Amino acid sequence: TRALARRGELLAQTGQLFQALRALKLAKRFHPEPAPDWLEKSLKNARIQSCRVVMPADEIAAFLEVGTQGNTHRRFVVRPGVNIPVQFDFDRSDLNSRGIRQITELGKALTREKVRSWSFLLVGHTDKQGTPAYNQVLSEKRAYTVKKELERRFPSLIQRLQIEGRGETELLYDGDTEADHMLNRRVKVTLFHRSSSGIGP
Repeated sequence: TRALARRGELLAQTGQLFQALRALKLAKRFHPEPAPDWLEKSLKNARIQSCRVVMPADEIAAFLEVGTQGNTHRRFVVRPGVNIPVQFDFDRSDLNSRGIRQITELGKALTREKVRSWSFLLVGHTDKQGTPAYNQVLSEKRAYTVKKELERRFPSLIQRLQIEGRGETELLYDGDTEADHMLNRRVKVTLFHRSSSGIGP
């Protein structure tokens, strides 16, 4: 676990942010609870850095495609998923320019050959600013925005996307800094199910 975490730290230092993120998340998963402070700090720093750039389609696919192999009966114990730092203007459900670029990369990942027969769940999350009721509605609107933009740009995704909003109920971090809020504002993409025909839902 320590070797994997150190590898993640080295990857982050050399600018390989998403590979670093995968390594550090695995290190935390395999480490007995609670994870040490240094590992939590390294993971958080990698998340902060990765939120400031657009996640490429290849990196999104790397998180998702591990769940497409050898599973033809929808028997997921843990469904592969990835948190996407989709950017919205503050307190709005409209995508900003970086958010639109991120949706384009997400669409490229979700239409790749290895996942073309799968459906996906898009879950919107907010930070904890505002009331829980307001944040619930906002998270639903943001997930809906992502879905409609994906379908507009990538028509093959129509009828392959489902959405949920979970507001502030699943915070990654409970702090009050802007970095905490930024990390909590996200859309998580999870493999949902595979069509029985194997060629599309």
